[in-house]
Amino acid sequence: MGSAGLAGRLAQARAGALVGREPQRAVLDRMLSGAADAPLVAYMYGPGGIGKSSLVRYAAQQAELTGRRVVHVDGRFLDADPRRLEELAAPACAEPGAVLLIDTFEQCQPLEAWLRENFLPRLADHAIVVVASRVAPDAEWSLDPGWAQLFTALAVRPFNTAQSHVLLAARGVPAEQRGAFVAFAEGSPLALSLAAPSPQPNPAHRGSRPATS
Repeated sequence: MGSAGLAGRLAQARAGALVGREPQRAVLDRMLSGAADAPLVAYMYGPGGIGKSSLVRYAAQQAELTGRRVVHVDGRFLDADPRRLEELAAPACAEPGAVLLIDTFEQCQPLEAWLRENFLPRLADHAIVVVASRVAPDAEWSLDPGWAQLFTALAVRPFNTAQSHVLLAARGVPAEQRGAFVAFAEGSPLALSLAAPSPQPNPAHRGSRPATS
C-alpha cells in the first residue's frame, strides 16, 4: 500500500474522534470563514483522550483548504518561559489571516495570562487562535469586557451512548458487541478506539504473494 493509502486510512481513523463534535466544528468553521460575529480565540478543554487534538487537526486541515497559514505549537515541547512560545508562534504575528493552534496547552498553563495579555494582542489582522488544554480557561477571559466578545470556551465532553455506538459502527463493530465496548469506555473516544478492533482490509484488495522458486 502506498503512502497515499496509508494517509487515507490514518485520516479515516482520526475522523472517528470527530463523531458528535459538530458544535465545536461549527464554531471552528465560522472562525475560519471570517464571519463578523465569530470569536477570534477558541479555547477547547476536556480530559485526556477526549478528542481535542483531533479537533485541532480538523482546524489545521480546514485552514489549509482555505489557504490560511497554519502555525502549530505543541505545549509538550515548551516550558514556562514565554520566550519559547513567542518564538514558535511569531509567524502568526506577521501574516494576516494566520491560524495559531496551541495543543496540549496544559503543559505550559502558567503562560495563560501572558498569552492573553501580552502575546495575542500582537497577532496579525484576521488571525484566529485555537487552544486545546486539559485545564479549563481562567475566568479573566470572560471578565475582561474586550476578550468576552472575542473569546469562546468549548468544553469537549465524553460521548453519550448514542455517539459511542456511532463511532463503533463506523469501525465495523457488530451491533451485538457494541454494548460491552460502550460500558468499558465510559464515553472516551480514545478508549473506544483502543478497545474496538481495527477494521480489517478486504482480502480481495491484498496483493498476491510473489512466487518462490
